[in-house]
This record gives sequence, C-alpha cells and structure tokens, in this order.
Amino acid sequence: MKKATLVLLAMMMLGSCYYSSNETHFVQVEPGPEPQISVSVNLDTLSSLTITDSLEVAYEITLDGGALYQVDYFFDGYYIFKSDSLENSFYINPSYIQQNGEYDLDMKVYYSTNSGTLANKFDAEAFEEVKNWVVTINREEEQ
Repeated sequence: MKKATLVLLAMMMLGSCYYSSNETHFVQVEPGPEPQISVSVNLDTLSSLTITDSLEVAYEITLDGGALYQVDYFFDGYYIFKSDSLENSFYINPSYIQQNGEYDLDMKVYYSTNSGTLANKFDAEAFEEVKNWVVTINREEEQ
C-alpha cells in the first residue's frame, strides 16, 4: 500500500513539472553603439625589436563606448602577462630565454561588444583586438 502511494505521488509530481506554451516570447534587443578602440604600445615606436637587456613593454588603451575585460600578452605562444587596466607595463627579461633568435610577441585585448544581448550583459561576449611583433633575442652582447 505504501509503495503504491509513493508511486502514485511520484507520477503526480513528475506530471506537474511539465509546462508547455505555444506562445513565442521575443524581446527586441537594442544594441548600443559599437565601441571604438585605440591601442598604443611603446614597441610601435622602436625601429628594431632586438632585446639584449630587459625591455619594458608599456601600453595604453583608449576605449570609447565599451568596457575593457582584459589584456593578454603571449611570448612565443606562452602566456606571460595579464591585466585588466587601460594602462600598464611589464618587462621582458632575455635571461629567461634559452636561445637567441626570433620570437613572436602577441597582445590580445578583449572588450565589450555593447550588443545588448544577454551574453553581453553577463560579460560573456567580447571583441578581440590583436597586435603582433617579431622580437629578436640577442644575449651574445652580454657575455
């Protein structure tokens, strides 16, 4: 008897959790203006990117109409720096690099889209601005 009552109660509860609607609920999304971004890095002003000693990499971002999520730097594919500031700097020290040669330095800036979607409201949707440089490490001059 108890078992039959439990089975009947379980069936009623499972049936009561089902909801069906034939209506379609659309929300008109009103996107904001697309953000305008300007990225300035001190490496852009150097004529040669040969590093024999520590090199400071400094950047400044101007973002009109959006929010900055983060800035990432990669050296030869390895993650080396992260920031969520519009202005910041860090150093590349060639003594940590095993061999002389050319390496890729990549900067990725993630910022809001202002699309007005739910993903944008939860900071899950972003534009990406990418800058790349080829850096030459030459430690021979130290020795």
